Amino acid sequence: MSHQSRFRSINPTSVVYLITSIIVFLIAYLTIDSIRSEQTHNRFDAEQKLKAVVDLAVDDIARSLGSVRDSLRLLSRMPAMRDSKAGGTLHPAINPVINSIEPILDKIEEGIVSGEHRWSEGIEHISDLACLTEAFARRIMLLTGLRTTSDEESTEERIPGIITTNPIAIPIIPSFCQCCVAQLRTFLVSNLQVIESATELIDTIFSLGNPIPGNLMEVEGLLRTSLNDRDLIRSVAIQDMSGKKLVEAAEIGPSFQLLGGWSRKAISAGHPFYPGPVWFDEGLGKPLWQAAVPIRDLQRRPFGLLTSRIDLGFLQEIAAKSRLSNASYLLVVDEDGVIIGHPRPSQIIQQMNVSHSNSAVAEAIAGNDGIREISIGGTSFLAAYRYLKNVDESSLPGWGILYLAPTTEVIPSFFNIAFNAIAIALIALYVVFYLSGLILSSFEEEMEP
Repeated sequence: MSHQSRFRSINPTSVVYLITSIIVFLIAYLTIDSIRSEQTHNRFDAEQKLKAVVDLAVDDIARSLGSVRDSLRLLSRMPAMRDSKAGGTLHPAINPVINSIEPILDKIEEGIVSGEHRWSEGIEHISDLACLTEAFARRIMLLTGLRTTSDEESTEERIPGIITTNPIAIPIIPSFCQCCVAQLRTFLVSNLQVIESATELIDTIFSLGNPIPGNLMEVEGLLRTSLNDRDLIRSVAIQDMSGKKLVEAAEIGPSFQLLGGWSRKAISAGHPFYPGPVWFDEGLGKPLWQAAVPIRDLQRRPFGLLTSRIDLGFLQEIAAKSRLSNASYLLVVDEDGVIIGHPRPSQIIQQMNVSHSNSAVAEAIAGNDGIREISIGGTSFLAAYRYLKNVDESSLPGWGILYLAPTTEVIPSFFNIAFNAIAIALIALYVVFYLSGLILSSFEEEMEP
């Protein structure tokens, strides 16, 4: 009876209030937890979406650059490329001198022919000067008394003006010079051919100089045939082991020798493929990537380097189609952090180095993959980044591939999440208080006498 009396002594209203308070506390806790969970879930989804875009871009870039690598390797293994001979020392030294003789003699002959009129004018001026000098000397002698005049010479002496010269004497000098040039040409050509043959023979017998392809003309034709508009390769060239360019085929302007320092590193490295640096071609308005593969002889000994320049305009195309929103964009930077791929071509043309202003870029070119939140110009961005060399360390360059999106576009605002959660919580509280009110009313009715 004591337990029943105690149970009856408990106020039902207090029980209802206690249960209601517990439910309200649980609703508040679940509301806060749902806000946090929703934020975490939305951020995870945004990060996965950005990582997926970066992964797709990395796959496209790696596939494109991989096709370039395979094309260069296939070209370097052609029979014409593997046939080698001694490049020589004497013949390469004497050959430029021999080749310059003919142009020099041609220029001399052109000067003689075009200067025939000047020869005539020069002879006339010399004759006029001689006559004037003679007249001046006679006049001085008369004035000083060194010479006396006769009646025939008493008239005033006329100063010579235009003097005609022997018309036959004028063309004699040009004709004589032309004859001398022709004789010199015959002499030099016949003797230099003997010298050229002798230097080639000496280089061949003693195997002097660096090895070079056996038939450079055939190799040049092969290089020209390999270029087409359907791939990314814009030029190919052959260099010997000293870094000297032997032959080149290009759809664009020739490469500069001052940019060949990386090729000497490639020769000394001995790798099967060497990804070189990127430089911006002002004429094309596009960045070009340098890459090289070694050329090996029939005994698989390296004797040269096949270098190429690859058009990176496709990076801008990949960036243009990889956009989740108007403010988000794909960014590709080289090993130094210079922009080489961007949806807006103006950003590429400016050749901006963003490694110092963008911490995600610095992380990417340092060899890291990841995602982080950064601030650019006061705007918060979520940046996913990958290091391209992590895909294939031996064949791909150390570029950074990043995708940046404003945080407000990819992650819903906290206030929106909180508003929705609080609205649901208020509805739940209304239902709880409404039900508790009904329960309390029923208890009050039962307690009335």
